[in-house]
Amino acid sequence: MGEVVAIIPAFNEEERVAATVTALRSIPAVTRVCVVDDGSGDETAARAERAGAVVLRLPCNQGKAAALAAGVSQTQGDLLLFADADLGSSAGRLGVLISLVQAGQADMAIAHFLPAVSQRRGGGMGWAKGMAARAIHQLTGWQPRSPLSGQRALRRTLWQEVQPLPAGFGVEVALTIRALQRGFRVVEVPVELEHRVTGWGWRDVVHRGRQWWAIWRAVQSCRREAGRVRPAQPAQIGRASQADRETLGQADEGER
Repeated sequence: MGEVVAIIPAFNEEERVAATVTALRSIPAVTRVCVVDDGSGDETAARAERAGAVVLRLPCNQGKAAALAAGVSQTQGDLLLFADADLGSSAGRLGVLISLVQAGQADMAIAHFLPAVSQRRGGGMGWAKGMAARAIHQLTGWQPRSPLSGQRALRRTLWQEVQPLPAGFGVEVALTIRALQRGFRVVEVPVELEHRVTGWGWRDVVHRGRQWWAIWRAVQSCRREAGRVRPAQPAQIGRASQADRETLGQADEGER
């Protein structure tokens, strides 16, 4: 497989984006890192450029789905690696996702988010995650562990086949459902990652509400489409096997 481009959608992530870019550039398979600055009002774009990323600036905040789409359309490469801007140095652990797709063992590999020790507390009550997991299972027969994970390696052809995707934070759920319904091979891989934990301030609660609403709309869109697409066969979906992870150097501790 040819060029691998890492795409980072970023909105006001000046504190961590440079470390994320540096970590992704350290992955041998990654040939280019593209940061899509989604209308940030801080130094996100400048710090990403100084860290070695190609930066695409959107004129205003358009949401995660639009940022990803812009990054894909403005880059080349047979394999895409999506990564959130706040992963910091832990983004360097995403190479295992690329390896699975390059080895032909998956069309899309998703990081099953294992928080680092310092990140095990915090976050929300899991309403959005639970809704997303139930919808994916109902519509595809697959039970995901990290249905909202934005850390994914996938073939560009897969991305093209599942368009159009809904806007905003529902993009990951719709991407998973439509990929499975179209018969692509999807696996989850345990990866220990760090990110900024959402708190319980007013802005955080508003963010959760917007996320829940976007996911609900994405699920409804997929439900309407479900009758028009033949579901994937069970053999085409699942998790990376222990043998696969050992072959690629992935520690088995993540399954425990």
